Amino acid sequence: MVMGEFTQETELLVVGGGPGGYAAAFRAADLGLDVTLVDVTGRPGGVCLFRGCIPSKTLLHISELIQDAGRAGEMGVTFGKPQLDLDRLRQWKNEVIEITEKAGRFVKTWNAHGNDLEAGAIILHNQFLVLGVNEDQNGASGCSIDKSFRFIKQLEKDYKLRFLERSKVAFYIDNEVALFPLAELKLKIDAGTITKDTLIFNNLVDNKGDLEDKWIIPANDSWFKKYFLAN
Repeated sequence: MVMGEFTQETELLVVGGGPGGYAAAFRAADLGLDVTLVDVTGRPGGVCLFRGCIPSKTLLHISELIQDAGRAGEMGVTFGKPQLDLDRLRQWKNEVIEITEKAGRFVKTWNAHGNDLEAGAIILHNQFLVLGVNEDQNGASGCSIDKSFRFIKQLEKDYKLRFLERSKVAFYIDNEVALFPLAELKLKIDAGTITKDTLIFNNLVDNKGDLEDKWIIPANDSWFKKYFLAN
């Protein structure tokens, strides 16, 4: 049923609010064009964010945890049969989607002294929120870094998370993220849980290339090697 006519003039019409559509729309707007984004849903993000890649990877992470717990018996560690709380599982999956969506919106409006930043956001290993800026276009200033800090603190408050956890060190053991408190690191070394070859997340990386190539490295090749020297 036709309820009437609606006319709107625009310089650029983007059809579809998926990763390609909304990224193109934001970029065109950054360049000064009058942009209209049209999508069948009220929230841009598309199938990938709401029904495809992000939800499926989140649920696959749960299945990997269950499989790893089952294989732990081969190493002498036995867990009981998993009990699934489907409501909480769905809530957790939705929280991952919401955080990804909010991070995407934040970087699209992120600026330094009124200059838009070409930035991106991604959640890696269901544990790390990574924000990146193309400093060849505009560098992040102290004020813009403060904005990102406040954004992350608000996420922590909303979802009861600790993205800025500084009292634990993240390792990559058996294809899973393992967080160990600083106070227990020497004990973990003595027990053989952490060795020089154990992979560690080197969160001192400060550019995309190092994130891809030097983020997950042997502990002895990172700042952590001082613990082996002291031991």
